[in-house]
Amino acid sequence: MEITHLFKAKEPVTPPELFLAIQIQEGLVKTAIWQVSNGKPEIVSYGSQEEWGDTESLLVAVDTSLAHALESQDQEPNRVIFGLPESWIKEDKISPESSAYLKELIKKLELEPVGFVAITEAIIQQLKLSEGIPPTAIFLEVHSSKVNVVVTRLGDIVGREEVGRSQDLAKDVQEGLARLDLDHLPARILVINGQDPDIEQQLTSFPWQDHLPFPHLPKVEIPDPKLSIQAIALSGGSEAARSLGISVTETKKTQNHPTTSNSSSNSSVPPPSVLTNHGFVTGRDIRDTNTPSYPSVSPSSPTSQANFTNSSPSIPNHPPVSPPSLLSRVTSPIKQFLELSRSQTYIKKPPYLNLKHSKLILIIPPLLVISLILSAVLVHGFFSSATLVLHISPKQIDKSFSLAVSDSPHPDLPTVPATLDSLELEASGSLPTTGEATVGDKAVGEITVFNKTDTEKTLEKGTTIITADNLKFTLDQDLNIASRSAEEQEGGVNIIYGKSSVAVTAANIGAEYNISTDTDFTVGTFPKSSLEAKATKDFSGGTSRTVKAVSANDQQALLDQLTQQIQQQAQDQLSSSTEYQVVPQDTQVISKQYSHDVGEEASTLSLDLKVKANFLKFLQSDLHSLIESEISSDIPPDFALDSSNTQISIDPPQSDPDTGYAITTATVKASLMPQLSVSDYQQQLKGKTLNAAKTLLQTIPGYQKTTVIINPNLPFITEKLPLNPAKINLTLEPSAQP
Repeated sequence: MEITHLFKAKEPVTPPELFLAIQIQEGLVKTAIWQVSNGKPEIVSYGSQEEWGDTESLLVAVDTSLAHALESQDQEPNRVIFGLPESWIKEDKISPESSAYLKELIKKLELEPVGFVAITEAIIQQLKLSEGIPPTAIFLEVHSSKVNVVVTRLGDIVGREEVGRSQDLAKDVQEGLARLDLDHLPARILVINGQDPDIEQQLTSFPWQDHLPFPHLPKVEIPDPKLSIQAIALSGGSEAARSLGISVTETKKTQNHPTTSNSSSNSSVPPPSVLTNHGFVTGRDIRDTNTPSYPSVSPSSPTSQANFTNSSPSIPNHPPVSPPSLLSRVTSPIKQFLELSRSQTYIKKPPYLNLKHSKLILIIPPLLVISLILSAVLVHGFFSSATLVLHISPKQIDKSFSLAVSDSPHPDLPTVPATLDSLELEASGSLPTTGEATVGDKAVGEITVFNKTDTEKTLEKGTTIITADNLKFTLDQDLNIASRSAEEQEGGVNIIYGKSSVAVTAANIGAEYNISTDTDFTVGTFPKSSLEAKATKDFSGGTSRTVKAVSANDQQALLDQLTQQIQQQAQDQLSSSTEYQVVPQDTQVISKQYSHDVGEEASTLSLDLKVKANFLKFLQSDLHSLIESEISSDIPPDFALDSSNTQISIDPPQSDPDTGYAITTATVKASLMPQLSVSDYQQQLKGKTLNAAKTLLQTIPGYQKTTVIINPNLPFITEKLPLNPAKINLTLEPSAQP
């Protein structure tokens, strides 16, 4: 009989109070509305199944799901029992990182939590009630990133393990079961939250008996998706209702075998001290009552002793409970002291308080010392944390090989995929000229042309006249020359040549063209017997000097210089992000403007150039992936590439314009670190002395030394590692290479 119900007055019949059940698992939320009717919990309505990823989306998902569940309800309940995954519950408490989600949820949705239950354990209890016998099975909580494996035998949990999720679910489950190292495994597998239709096929087709101790091929079952939220509301809700003083009729259960310390360690209704740590309060506090009351706990309930108000041996008629787990045995005396100290009126003084003062003085110090030592040992064993930094000498691989960079695969070489791109860029520059030129003025003068023929002659402007020294001059204008004439004189006929004067200019510069008067010339192609010219006066003005001038090489050198400059600009512009690397290809000149032509006098030459630069662009990540793929065959088993300490260098790729490929040589200095199963080492290291731990770790390939950090650091006690494997952190750190 439950003491809390003995003195209740009759109350008018009112509609049963509605409660909420909220199931939260990785990425998924389910809800239900439940009530206690005629002494039994029952489901009133179900909410929708919603997805979530962070705190904000969790609030939206729960709110949306509850809105569907409450559509046809008049009440707006706020008391809630939570169903949580195994990974959220550590040592019978909600883990700190998970409690942050629940605190925000409770605050924003104005909920009043009455407890929590592990989803798997609620299902175990529900199956025990629905099937009539305690289940012996393997339960799988399948999430996107991990798998929780729970093995039960006649309703008792005999093993739990969490493994990372890969593409092969059966292999993940095999790994989890192998870690448990059980002699016999149940031939029944229940997938609690498997949404993927391929899961059943993967598990059914796996050869379990070849790898694990199954009596025969296990049967794989995927229950109704509503089973988990039903179990939370009906099984967990039953215990929650009792803790609130609501009468719940005991459900007849089949006789179970004696439970062990492994059964149901995650509570559906935690004690006030546990819930308060996470922003929870239970239905009432022992301090608010005149007579202390204790909720009835069934031995087969999924709620362990450590999660209810603990009783004192001095209080009779306390209901029997299952033997507590190791954690419960450690913490129960402390919890009992805290709970019973709240109601000292009802507890007799311990006999030692009646001792004489002198004897009390003698007894108390040793008791305090012993208590402090025991407390320190317990705190260190279960609540301290240890970080082991393993200094490993990495294995080295040195390798060089050729690579191609192209937008199409090379027929013979591994190819880094690249895209062809271009940029239009402008550049201006100048350089000193290296050519030479002779400059100066042309000589000018006047000549007289004599016509020795009988016909008038006409010479056009530019007609060339040449001296005997082969100096050339040209006429500055057209010239008409009369024919010769005859004049009779005494003694004979006098021939008078036709003549005409004209200005001329030297064909080239130079002082040698300053000829003297009476210098003879040959006129054009005429023979001297037809036309002849003579300098009328001295020529003058001819000068020359050697100066710096533009050569063809100067123009080409400046063009090459600016082209390279533009290519570098393109590479710098495209390589400003470490994400890409570029390989210059050909360039196309769009326009170029020189300040001087070839041969012009100038000490410097300038050029304005506009060029289209073509290049190949590829991702650094693609290059590293290709290189890692090329060296993967050289990595020994049980080793992995340490990318952060691997050096990769490539020679500047050289483009082949004929094939379009850019070829380079990659040099890799790879650092390899051993792969460890951290969970296995955590199990092996728990509770070991530091010397024993170092002896175990020395078997790791490349082991150098271990740095151990234990917090809190207690003298003498910290010579051992924590008993809780989850409190042991392993970190691999490469040692400096000689």
